[in-house]
Amino acid sequence: MFEFAKLIHEALGIESTWAVVMVTALIFALVGGGAGWLVDSQYKHALVAQAPKADDKSTGRIRQLLVDGNEIVRVCQSVPNPYQTPASTRADLANQIVEFQNRAETVLSMDDDPRVQKMWRGAVLYAAPEKNPSIALYCTQLNVKMDVLNRILKRKLTTRQQLRGQLDRFIREGDSLWEACARSEANGAKSLDDRLNWITKVLQWLGDNFDETYQDQFNSVAPETDERWENYSAPVKGPCERMKPRIDVLKSIYNELGTT
Repeated sequence: MFEFAKLIHEALGIESTWAVVMVTALIFALVGGGAGWLVDSQYKHALVAQAPKADDKSTGRIRQLLVDGNEIVRVCQSVPNPYQTPASTRADLANQIVEFQNRAETVLSMDDDPRVQKMWRGAVLYAAPEKNPSIALYCTQLNVKMDVLNRILKRKLTTRQQLRGQLDRFIREGDSLWEACARSEANGAKSLDDRLNWITKVLQWLGDNFDETYQDQFNSVAPETDERWENYSAPVKGPCERMKPRIDVLKSIYNELGTT
């Protein structure tokens, strides 16, 4: 302690005892506080690591729903001539499907992610109304709901790195489709279906993994101002001149994921 006090006196160039006491107290406070902060942060980290994650519980419930739903799907597949089988004659199966959907809606309503509930509510089967609905109508609606449950589970399990990987694949695929457009109108016409499929896939993926603003950005891009499109016919020109701006939107999201 004598050597420590001497060191402080020499370092500060002072002889005041009170000044040395205050500096010593400050040093010990900093050292002790730093050690306390380190211990506390490690303790909290350990608690977080040991605690069950909300997402784990949520994904576990969704996995169980998928297991139960797949059992009902198998029953649906065993019905002969489902389109000619009135639902009233398979009330057991129809009620099972309705009960499953109600249970799934209850499970998803407890999820902290509001996007999950929007995805579920948006999974609707659009079909012509039937006076006496067939069991096929119920089973097809079940398939629609099972598809969205799989997409919801995938959303929950997808990491930021995987999101960037999928964006990179979309960007490379988009670049290839844009190059086909740029080569000639004939090539652009040949790849029209591929471009429309690409747009559909990207829009669904953006809707599954982000909020609506990302879909809006991708879907409402202004046409590219390039003379090469001027002589293209309207059915080819529209999709082609919007390819590059759409790819730029995806690149922007890719970069955003790398910095946030």
